[in-house]
Amino acid sequence: MSVEATIAKKDRTVGGTIAQADRTVAGTLYQKPRLVEYGQGGGGPTYDPLTTAYLAYCTAQGYTAASGSVLTAMDTMFVTWRTEGIISLLDAAWVFATNGDQDAACINVINPGSHDCTRVNSPTFTSLQGLQGDGANAYLNPSFNLLSDGQNYSLNQCSIGAYIRQVSSTANSAIMAAQDIGADFKSTQISYLTSSEFLGRINNANTNSTRYSSGGSGLIHSNRDDATSQTLYFNGVSVDTDSDSAQNINRSILLLAGNQNGSVVGHSDAQLSFAFIGGDISGKATELYNSIQTYMTALGTQV
Repeated sequence: MSVEATIAKKDRTVGGTIAQADRTVAGTLYQKPRLVEYGQGGGGPTYDPLTTAYLAYCTAQGYTAASGSVLTAMDTMFVTWRTEGIISLLDAAWVFATNGDQDAACINVINPGSHDCTRVNSPTFTSLQGLQGDGANAYLNPSFNLLSDGQNYSLNQCSIGAYIRQVSSTANSAIMAAQDIGADFKSTQISYLTSSEFLGRINNANTNSTRYSSGGSGLIHSNRDDATSQTLYFNGVSVDTDSDSAQNINRSILLLAGNQNGSVVGHSDAQLSFAFIGGDISGKATELYNSIQTYMTALGTQV
């Protein structure tokens, strides 16, 4: 065979794979095979559908999305949720700890544009850490009615939770709460009694509660899996249970404060890195915690 042009570069071995050089043979250019890195197609990275929807929504709204290694860590968390069957249990999840802007931090990543958090009275946003209340006026409102807005959250199968990076200095302050107090007492809440003691209720029909006095910062999660009992989890581990009958609550839940009979009460100055609302997630409590902790560790802001 007559070779009418010289080889521009020699073939070489890279990472155990022969990387061939482009060459012209008999006037025809033969290009070397183009290696595509794992997780990438020809147009760039291949993301989980949650990440793709999040990025598209940020672009459409003009928000600054998470990027670089933070976006990669977020996508890894979403892939874990999908693999573990967690996504199908969630109605809403907010990744407040991000290197995007605070608008992007308030997106409901399960369904962007639905139940995104509205920032009321300017909670403080810190990149890679999350959103913090002021203990007086600031809070987050996802416009999520516990009676009517849940696809997974229901009377006897429900959960709420938050990854708290900085504890509240205010006693009897709410992390997430909605209450209807009148002739009957109905409550869904995670609150601080002190800076290290949590109180949990979820679709409660009375004043009974679950409690954990060795808490502080971390993932706190209140869960109901039947009509008669509730469980409080800390960092993916059950720490208290209580027998309580279930009752629907026709109130919208707030974060960093509580909705009590339509009034905003119990403002907290805690800092939240993540929060969620969903169905019974007791069977995936450890997996959810591990995925969030892995994400926060990648950001270097874990607790």
